[in-house]
Amino acid sequence: MDAEFPSQEGRVSFDVPDAGKPVTTFYKLIGDVTSANPLIALHGGPDAGHEYLYPLTDLYKTHKIPIVFYDQIGCANSTHFPEKLGDEVFWTLDLFIKELDNLIDKLDLRS
Repeated sequence: MDAEFPSQEGRVSFDVPDAGKPVTTFYKLIGDVTSANPLIALHGGPDAGHEYLYPLTDLYKTHKIPIVFYDQIGCANSTHFPEKLGDEVFWTLDLFIKELDNLIDKLDLRS
């Protein structure tokens, strides 16, 4: 990826009681996400990652809009759960909403 702008990546812990193991969500920040309301970019799936969304960095280059890329659990650089394949009780919309809320809280993005 282009090195024309500041970026930072890491992982945040995510408490998933039914996971049976520690869970982390991978993120990559473009620009200073504390300086303005960032765009949070969510990839498609299943099993896709954030990389194909890198063209969105043009928003930072041209308009200084900070961006948060992240990989949902089960995808790319976040915790995988091969043992939960097809488990409709585990994989719910609510799980992914909680993951996004957790990421927003851990990165202190609430205004």
